[in-house]
Amino acid sequence: MLKRLIHISTPAQIKYMHIGVKGQAELVAVIAFVILGVVAAYFVMQPHNFSGQPSGFGTNDESKLIRDAITNLIRKGALENIDKAYDNGGYIDASKVTNVEYGGLNVPVWQACSNSMAPDVERELAAAISDYVAENLEKSSDFYGKDVKIETNRLSTRVKILDGRVDVEVNLPATVNGNALSQTYKTSVPANLYEIINFAKDFTKDSDTYNIFESATLASMARSNPETDAWMPLAGSVSECGRRIVRTREELLSAMKLIIGYTMSHIIWNGEQFNVDDNIFFNINGAGGKPYSDINAEFSYPPSWDSELERKFTSTPQTLNIAARPVMPTVPVCMGPYYVKYSFQYPVIVSVKDEITGKYFRFAILVSVKDNKPDDTCTADVFSGTTDYEEECITNAKCDFNITVKDSSGNPIEGADVMFYECSLGKTDENGNIMSTDSLKIPCIMSDLQVYKEGYRTYGKFISAMLLDGLDVTLVKGAGAYTINIYGVPVKAIGKTGEGEFTTYEVTGTKMPITGFKKAGSSDIRTIIDFYPEDPNAVTGEDFEIVVYNTDDDQNIIGSIEQEGLYPGTFAVGAVAMENSTQKVVGIINTTLTINEGDDTIFVYLPIVNETDGGALDASINQSQSSKMANLASCFGAAGVISTSELSDVTKGCAF
Repeated sequence: MLKRLIHISTPAQIKYMHIGVKGQAELVAVIAFVILGVVAAYFVMQPHNFSGQPSGFGTNDESKLIRDAITNLIRKGALENIDKAYDNGGYIDASKVTNVEYGGLNVPVWQACSNSMAPDVERELAAAISDYVAENLEKSSDFYGKDVKIETNRLSTRVKILDGRVDVEVNLPATVNGNALSQTYKTSVPANLYEIINFAKDFTKDSDTYNIFESATLASMARSNPETDAWMPLAGSVSECGRRIVRTREELLSAMKLIIGYTMSHIIWNGEQFNVDDNIFFNINGAGGKPYSDINAEFSYPPSWDSELERKFTSTPQTLNIAARPVMPTVPVCMGPYYVKYSFQYPVIVSVKDEITGKYFRFAILVSVKDNKPDDTCTADVFSGTTDYEEECITNAKCDFNITVKDSSGNPIEGADVMFYECSLGKTDENGNIMSTDSLKIPCIMSDLQVYKEGYRTYGKFISAMLLDGLDVTLVKGAGAYTINIYGVPVKAIGKTGEGEFTTYEVTGTKMPITGFKKAGSSDIRTIIDFYPEDPNAVTGEDFEIVVYNTDDDQNIIGSIEQEGLYPGTFAVGAVAMENSTQKVVGIINTTLTINEGDDTIFVYLPIVNETDGGALDASINQSQSSKMANLASCFGAAGVISTSELSDVTKGCAF
């Protein structure tokens, strides 16, 4: 049929069409078009020929079509898996290795202390591309109606990451109708992966060698401001008598997060060194001794790590509770030294943008600090291991608790910090309540329970965990700073029985501020007042001896003092009055004082001996006279000479 269709012209017919070269050319074109149309119609009408390839197609053409299809598949696999390598920090699937969640991606850890966990990116890509090709090719396929045998079991892939590109070479044996195809396939993908990977390797090595992030974090901690929420006390001393510093574990944890955020925001990659006010910046210029000037690195902390930081952050002590204590009872110097040791780990996400592909390559570096020093001994299992705090306060905490905190009037106290053993239980709610949950319990032991709220005396008790499920705690409100007013009462010592000892003392004048005695013809009177708690709380450790002096910072004699560190309770109080010029003791008392909730002022009334029945006082009043001189209170008609309420004037001529 084909031949009959082709032979449609006779020589005679053709001669009538012979109308010149141009006409012949046009005629030939028309005939060719007709023939092609007929041939095409013929193949369309064939019932079993849907391969899309005309019969008689050459073997070379068949091989080229098949090779092109395989090459395109390989390139598609290369592009897809190179994208995965970017998203997974050099791995194809970072979820199978140690990783950190960041922005919905699994970012692999390349360095954990001295442990290098960087991937072999070329090997990762080669294996992934091989898997991709094998999964998408059948071992025996029908390509354009031809019998194609592809030996995927002998497939091998080699990836070479070069400057500016990634080369992929696949060896894949195949035959078409028994004829072997050339088995080497090559493709190349533009990317800046070469420089990025080299940078990542050099940078992680530098991070380990020089403890870059550990040092920057510790420097930020050392520069943190005590007046801000980001303050993390390291070492120092409280020197103002009675002043107290309390930083709970929650406050330290919150400060730690702020410090990490500050550190990340103040790291400058390949920039100029500069400081602004009290800010400190950390410059990183290059890596591995190379400038990497084309690399633009960014550093960040993954918020997903917050829960791990909370579980594994430790400090010694867990809650800082320090007050300035007198060095010696008779020396006007107070000190409250402290040294806090911190241990923590957190990952830094390093992001580098590939300007060729437009994609970001991210990897993580684990920062580890132990007892305020870079921890070179930690291992990669820090991600699955536990700290002592986590072991004791989370893993082995099995007992329930339900604690309600109120003030002395029965009103709930919100925001009180509760600790049991070394475990921080959190803060009370608006109902003054804090209770266990499925994820928050306490160790089933006997230990210290402490409840702290600023402005209140800390509750502390050694108690069994079994008694905390339904416990009511009452906090007593303190005044903060108490005003201590010092008065003197001039007296005459009568009946000397020994050196500095007399049988009777007689009031010779009215009470007056202690600063008024110089006008009465006596020397300035220096006083020392000692408050010693009669029932100190051994659990909280906040009850301690306080010594008060009536001098200011310039050693001027004053009559009124603002004193912190006192609280509602009972104190044994001793007071000494002496002439400033001669240091001769002219008055001495020992008594007790009860400070009640709501009190904020203390009045001290000292007997000042400025004459005797034999003339001037020739020796200091003896310590044995303290109890006798405390009877001055009887001349006021009062219970004591040290009181929380002001006494009326003393009766002149009253003897005690």
